[in-house]
Amino acid sequence: RPADLVRAARRVSGHQMQVAPPGFHQRQRTDSAPRNTFSESTYSHNGSTPRNTFSETTYSYEGDGRGRHRGDAKPTLGGSCMGAAFGALLLVAASLLLWFNEGDAVKGQQKILEAQKALAAPGDEGRGLTHMMGMLAGSGELRDDAFGLTAKRSIKLQRTVEVFLWKEHTDTTNKKVPDGRGGQITETTKTHRYTSGWESAGIDSHRFKHEAGHRNPSWSEALSSAGAETGLAFGAASWQQPHVSLGGLDLSSKLLEQAVRWQSIAPTTADAAHALSASQAKLSGAYVYSGAACAPPREPAIGCARVAWKHAPLEEVSVIARKVSAEASGRERGQLVPWASTAGIGYEVAMLEFGERDADAMLESAASAQSVMTWLKRGGGILLTWAGWAMLFGPAQYLASWIPLLSGLVGCVLSLIAFGAALAHSLTIIAIAWIAYRPILAVTLLIGAALSAVGGISALRGSSRAKGASSSSSRTGNYRPAD
Repeated sequence: RPADLVRAARRVSGHQMQVAPPGFHQRQRTDSAPRNTFSESTYSHNGSTPRNTFSETTYSYEGDGRGRHRGDAKPTLGGSCMGAAFGALLLVAASLLLWFNEGDAVKGQQKILEAQKALAAPGDEGRGLTHMMGMLAGSGELRDDAFGLTAKRSIKLQRTVEVFLWKEHTDTTNKKVPDGRGGQITETTKTHRYTSGWESAGIDSHRFKHEAGHRNPSWSEALSSAGAETGLAFGAASWQQPHVSLGGLDLSSKLLEQAVRWQSIAPTTADAAHALSASQAKLSGAYVYSGAACAPPREPAIGCARVAWKHAPLEEVSVIARKVSAEASGRERGQLVPWASTAGIGYEVAMLEFGERDADAMLESAASAQSVMTWLKRGGGILLTWAGWAMLFGPAQYLASWIPLLSGLVGCVLSLIAFGAALAHSLTIIAIAWIAYRPILAVTLLIGAALSAVGGISALRGSSRAKGASSSSSRTGNYRPAD
């Protein structure tokens, strides 16, 4: 009987089912499974397991009813054909990745070479590149009046909020044990753990396996409650300088994004004391909590909220960009904007690095980053191509699976063939892309490869002829006519 098989599996596996207190233990039996296949689930939680931890164990048996195990499920022909179709699509995607990656590499190099030439011989102010170094300047200080925090010499100021919530963690383990009759019982254990901590986004406890005792308030509910208790705006907010300039020239948005480097900032005790004097909120370290009961050293309750701040300070930077005068831009102030190369859209030059960096070092750094990204994409394309070819050989692997002695050997051989095909496929795509994007270099390499191949074949033939002649001469020289 199924129950006897489960008990046998527990004895073999050494698993002893824990007796759970009332309300924490329930069993489920599914009779809709195929013949000779059943499952039994047990949820348990008692004193021997950590608090807020629940285990769910499922037993499933597969056999033919006469002690013969059906074995692991084999792939079907339909599934193999579907995998082959997906493999073909994967090959198309990998080929496109390799093709456009080579184009991107060529255009990236072209952009850097043009930038080097433009810096070496800059043209007029409207078209030429400019390399500048100095301290960024803003138009004023940023302030969060609600909490009394001031950020001086900052590009951006951001207030973040966190709420103390329950979080579910699920771990799954599988173990197969014999049933003593030639079959196998699979024991699947899912452990649901519930921990509490500060979270920056809401967690829906309705999705928990065991919501009882682990209910979370909604995000808006928690922030509204914190605001009602403290009289403060417990929510995310941000502030930004209207103008950030270098040498009197405003940075464009693309340069400004590169100038942001976040650092933590906390309100001073004096400012916080003034802003929080009429509130229940409490300052502790870099955080303002929604009440003394939520702040250290006390353990916060579910639904407690806290806010913190970070800012991007104005720092010393080095910039390579196009300088546009106020008259040319039609603005009150001049600007530093991206410089357009002949490589096309998406290959503009607008570089910003922290500290004092000369132009050559900045361009070399950009070229190095471009090279690393190119090789990463090449490697990714080759791996995707390998996976695609392996899937294409799925039907052959399926046919070989019906021959027990050859199944493993055929699988190994097909994997090697797939790797060779993937390598040849990838190199062919890269070579064709080079012909399209780097015709002179590609033709030169192809001619060199052809000459090398011809030379190697000629050398091999010459060696063979020399050996043949030497052997013939040796046989002739050793001949002595009889007296």
